Parts: sequence; structure tokens; C-alpha cells
Amino acid sequence: FEFLFTGDFVDAQRALDLMLVNYVVPPEEVMPKAEELARKITANAPLSIAAIKEVSIKGTEMGMEERVNYAQKKRDEVLLTEDAKEGVKAFAEKRAPVWTGR
Repeated sequence: FEFLFTGDFVDAQRALDLMLVNYVVPPEEVMPKAEELARKITANAPLSIAAIKEVSIKGTEMGMEERVNYAQKKRDEVLLTEDAKEGVKAFAEKRAPVWTGR
């Protein structure tokens, strides 16, 4: 992370190469790409997304073992929800799930 210490400019392609960003698109494609990504995220179970976000943020303050244990705890909590049951049921019935956030 040389650029952090030197203050050197990092252009979009270099940021992509360094995996600091996931996509590089022309200015006119920024909103369509953001909306596409938002649709993909919101198609997933909201409790799962919230748990992933929480583990990602809180995990930065933990050691590896504590982070893994915390992630497993959150996973176990999510697996006990109505949304988890709905996901399995929807898969078996070959239909899109209807998430309730419960």
C-alpha cells in the first residue's frame, strides 16, 4: 500500500488492479451499474445482508479466532429465521423467495 504512505495518485485502473474497487465504468454507466448492483444485493435475504455487514464491520476490531466465532454465531442466528426457511422452501419450489426480514 505504497500509495498510502506516498500520497501518490491512484487512477481508476490502478485502483481496480489493487482491488480497491470492484468495477471501473465510464461516467455515464455509473448509475446503471450501481442500480444493477443494488438490485442484486436487495434480491438477497435482508437479514443475511445485515449479518454480513455487521460481521465485516465488527470483525475489523477482532482477532481471527474471535472473528470466525462471531461470524459462525451470526450465521447460526440467521439460519433460525423465517427468511432462512423461506429460502429453502423457495429453492425446493423453484421460485423466487419472498423475504420478510423475520
